[in-house]
Amino acid sequence: MKNIFRQIKAREYIWLVIALVLIACQARLDLLFPEYIKNITLLLQNNNTPFSAIVPLCLAMLACAGANLLCGVGSVYFTAKLASIIAKRLRTRTFDKVIDFSLKEVNEFTVPSLLTRCTLDITQIQMFISMLPMIIIRAPLTGILAVINLSKQNYIWTGVIASIVLIIIIFVIFLITSLTPRMKIVNKLTDKLNQVSFEHISGIRVIHAYNAYDYQAKRFNDVNAPLTDTNIYVNSRMSAMYPVLTFFQSIPGIIIYVTGAYMIMSLADSSAKLALFSDMLVAFFYSGIVINAFMIITLMLIQLPRLLVCSGRVNEVINSPVSIQDGNYSGEIAKSGTIEFNHVSFKYPGAGANSLDDISFSVSRGQTVAFIGPTGCGKSSLLNLIPRLYDASEGRILVDGVDVKDFNLADLRSRIGYVPQKNILFTGTIADNINFSGNNNNLERASEIAQAKDFIEARPDSYNSQVEHGGGNFSGGQRQRLTIARAVSKSAEIYLFDDSFSALDLVTDKKLRQALREEFQDATILIAAQRISTIINADKIIVIDKGRIVGEGTHSELMQSCPLYQEIAKSQTGQD
Repeated sequence: MKNIFRQIKAREYIWLVIALVLIACQARLDLLFPEYIKNITLLLQNNNTPFSAIVPLCLAMLACAGANLLCGVGSVYFTAKLASIIAKRLRTRTFDKVIDFSLKEVNEFTVPSLLTRCTLDITQIQMFISMLPMIIIRAPLTGILAVINLSKQNYIWTGVIASIVLIIIIFVIFLITSLTPRMKIVNKLTDKLNQVSFEHISGIRVIHAYNAYDYQAKRFNDVNAPLTDTNIYVNSRMSAMYPVLTFFQSIPGIIIYVTGAYMIMSLADSSAKLALFSDMLVAFFYSGIVINAFMIITLMLIQLPRLLVCSGRVNEVINSPVSIQDGNYSGEIAKSGTIEFNHVSFKYPGAGANSLDDISFSVSRGQTVAFIGPTGCGKSSLLNLIPRLYDASEGRILVDGVDVKDFNLADLRSRIGYVPQKNILFTGTIADNINFSGNNNNLERASEIAQAKDFIEARPDSYNSQVEHGGGNFSGGQRQRLTIARAVSKSAEIYLFDDSFSALDLVTDKKLRQALREEFQDATILIAAQRISTIINADKIIVIDKGRIVGEGTHSELMQSCPLYQEIAKSQTGQD
């Protein structure tokens, strides 16, 4: 909860004070109605009272109702505004923290869970905050003042109402303690349901292709069924609260009328009967105010378990430590384009064995170095360590002679153009996606190098053509070329291509590599690939198997010295 109220700035406390004052005014205006009713009934006891004497009191009641309305509208406006600002800042802080996360933290939380925390959980917090002043000021103040005024009428009636309020409090405490653990389960199951739904939607083509509807339906139901059961448990008990509270709300009125009727009938003096009847009416109104006040508190407190769970989940993201931090190196680092791996080992979080084991090699400025090996050998893991998407478990990685862990992250990544294994495009235009780094370099030149210029300019809107979510309106090869254009549009000294030519035909692949050599002669290029044809002209080829380097050299050298490379080459050329 501390993180929530830390979002309020000094000037915004003025809004909160105004809202609290208006709510306090509402509480006072609520208590004027029974007083006016008492005065009217007292006037009616006199048969000679003219109707004109009652009209001012009725007009005063109407004025109170209007003032109550204005105070209510004003308090709702300021509290809603404050709640919206707090929610906005919480979303911003949560989003900024998620942006700082490494892949390690993202995988630990999972993407669907982070989406839920950034949206639905913060919305729940916003809704509760908007009602918080009413809980803190109006309901308690109205209830306490009503009890005080009621005690002046009759101690028996006051005791009855106090007993009912005590029963309601015990009931609410029991309900909150029983629902809080279930609320946590609901949120966890919601995360799982979102994850299954996310996978289902993302993989819809595969599901259609394999007719895997029954399998996916079973996966969905395996999560949806326990979520439904838990929601039924929680909502049924929360729903049962309303008739229970309604029942308790009617009891004080019944007792007041029964006891009042008995006392009135026991009196002989008619004027005393009329006075007691007036007190009974006022007491009835006060009892309604007291019970309504505590019902409001109860209804809001019932939401408290959900708020605590949601705020805890948001705080978990905000307070989560980021494993990859900026380094402490303070001097200027010259851009030389050199890379050195010095006995580097890496293990994914939670994995039993290393993905990379004792990797050592060096790359000079302007060299093209390629990595090849069986699927899962560690090529992508190796490239991901250079821009610090993950950190090495052991050893050192030097870029421009400086350990990557000593770099400022923005400085390190500004030196690198990166094409991931998975082609990721963002909603917007083609120009937005290519110029993602914001360097405003020549879009046409970048797309020409990436062999994307022809299909881009063939579209009616050319570079202003819209890109759908995930690049769904482009083929796999087109998406790959657009992501390559994004990387080469950046003035980088190092380019990392993680299996970035796999969707290209051999002719396009050859043209693209030739354009890269001509355009970036002084840049260092690292390529992870599966095809020999993609890397055959590299200055150095490193063969990796089971996370270890098993061969290093040019194509001709490896064809003589590395059995695994020979096996890969023969399998791709059709030789036995």
